[in-house]
Amino acid sequence: MCSPDCRCYEGENGEIKELWVSYGNEALNPYLKNAGDKNMAYGNETAYPFKWTDDKLLAIRSFKQCYEEVLVPKRKYTGQFQQYVESFFDSGGYDFLINMEQEYDDCSSACGIQLFYLSKDISLGSPTKECVGVALDKANEVAQNIGLVLFLLGVIIIISIVFTFALCSGYEADRSGDIAQVNVEGQAVELSDKGNVDPERIDFKGLDENKTVINNTDNNVSDADKLQNSNAIVSIDKDKEPIKISGDSLGIKESKEKKMSHLSNITDFPTKASYHRGFGVL
Repeated sequence: MCSPDCRCYEGENGEIKELWVSYGNEALNPYLKNAGDKNMAYGNETAYPFKWTDDKLLAIRSFKQCYEEVLVPKRKYTGQFQQYVESFFDSGGYDFLINMEQEYDDCSSACGIQLFYLSKDISLGSPTKECVGVALDKANEVAQNIGLVLFLLGVIIIISIVFTFALCSGYEADRSGDIAQVNVEGQAVELSDKGNVDPERIDFKGLDENKTVINNTDNNVSDADKLQNSNAIVSIDKDKEPIKISGDSLGIKESKEKKMSHLSNITDFPTKASYHRGFGVL
């Protein structure tokens, strides 16, 4: 490329030639080229000057053009190297490298950074990257993005499992006022369900007149009726001794008229009660 066989186009005003000469010998010598007009020694080898032309019809604009129009017809490659080049190019390597150049910017070849692009115009200057390396970097970038997406999906799944577990295992529901309201000395007291229990199926335990334990489980009987028809065990605090209250003095309809004289000395009666499984706490 840019040799007596494939002279490069120097540009309308020599700007392409100036671009390549500006790289200097330090960058050009490893490719056996130099920025001058004469041959120069480079170690045990020779670095050749670029050959230019301002004739657009005779000028070569890319290595692809040089290879297809000059090197192959004139069989300029000889011996073992020629066989290697022909074998690689004929096996699809040539098209593969061209596709790589078109796919990725500013790269050429698959075996290190080359001086010339394979298919791009020399006016673009020299490539700065090797295409296989660029392709690997792109693949790693895609893999990292996929990894990030999978990580976020994993976090979302874990959060979903946690919330699903909470829903499936039940929760403490505040159902104040769902069951009944009674009045103690003019003060409204709410009986509420704090357990994971349907308010309509709460089992109130009380004492009958003979001081025996009774179990009100009739779903057709309202909770207020259950309290009215039995002596209820009512607790001011679940950690304190339960206080026995006559159930017939409790009720929704009559609560404002009823006076619970036997509780008149109790001053710390709670304003809100809760229900725990197996025991009603007022």
